[in-house]
Amino acid sequence: MEYTQDVEQADELAGSALAKLKDLGLPANPNNFTIWYHYFSNSLPDLSDAVDKLAENEEITGEQFEELYERYFGSDGENSLQEAMWEKMRASMADAIEGLSLTGAEAAQFGDSIIGAASDLGPSSNADDIQKLVAEVVDGARQIQDRTKELEIRLSSTSDEVEQLRENMESERREAGLDTLTGIANRKTFDTSLRKQATTTLENGEVFSLFIVYLDFLKDFNKKHGENIGNQAIKLVANTLQRKLDDTATPARYSGDEFAVILPRSDLEAAAGIANDICDTLSANTIVNKKNETNLGSIIVSIGVSQYEFGEPMTRTISRVGDALKTAKRKKENKVEVAERPKANQNIAFA
Repeated sequence: MEYTQDVEQADELAGSALAKLKDLGLPANPNNFTIWYHYFSNSLPDLSDAVDKLAENEEITGEQFEELYERYFGSDGENSLQEAMWEKMRASMADAIEGLSLTGAEAAQFGDSIIGAASDLGPSSNADDIQKLVAEVVDGARQIQDRTKELEIRLSSTSDEVEQLRENMESERREAGLDTLTGIANRKTFDTSLRKQATTTLENGEVFSLFIVYLDFLKDFNKKHGENIGNQAIKLVANTLQRKLDDTATPARYSGDEFAVILPRSDLEAAAGIANDICDTLSANTIVNKKNETNLGSIIVSIGVSQYEFGEPMTRTISRVGDALKTAKRKKENKVEVAERPKANQNIAFA
């Protein structure tokens, strides 16, 4: 995960996290600290909501924090899900293999019985003996045919189960990467996508840009109208981003009051044009209480835009976006600020 706080902000967040752990009587280990650091920075809205719900219902325990850490920061949760899925698949396939083994054993037994019966035939054998052998062959063949049909059904069922398990696994993975309120990518997915896009750029030289949208209006809006209506406004912003962006872009819930967007194959000028278009679209919207048709106000945002420079650490790109966003915030009232590109003679360091 990329961090955008400066030294002073990081110190304040770290102090708040340590004070909270001391207040709760929990050890200040890296996992617990990470949870509270992100809680106070509100960089993971789903995590903050989960902590708030725990605090409302009961006293928070160390075991609950271990579960939270694995869910939002560790890979064990995903690995456990995958292991559970594979265990079910192994069980289904073992059942099918058992059916194959039984059929194979029965076929071998049938063959042995035919050979044994045939060896008993001789010059003195009569028609009854031959008829008995034929009856045994027909009966054995019928039994194998029935077992084969049973096995066919079992294998078909196993195939369906495996396909369903595969679909369930993919669904779980997708849901784990989405913000629960808006349905778009969450911060973890954004960070992963950003690293992948940087790698793609290093491989093929393809430019990309990104911008962060800050919801200036949200804090006062929530105080005045409540978080439930505020959440509807957040959904409106997310829907606008999805509607205005093409399929190559990655919009994500970056924090409680911020969205971030990755724009592949877009230079700074193109990204600035997209950001301005989104800003104009959002500012033209008013939030209306559907119950009484009351106009609750307009959406006011600030946007910072930057282009990734070939080979630079992602923290530097994020920092430029953050600086541009701060400038836009100071200007207020739906402003888009574009970060200047580094000078051509500046050294770019690989991270």
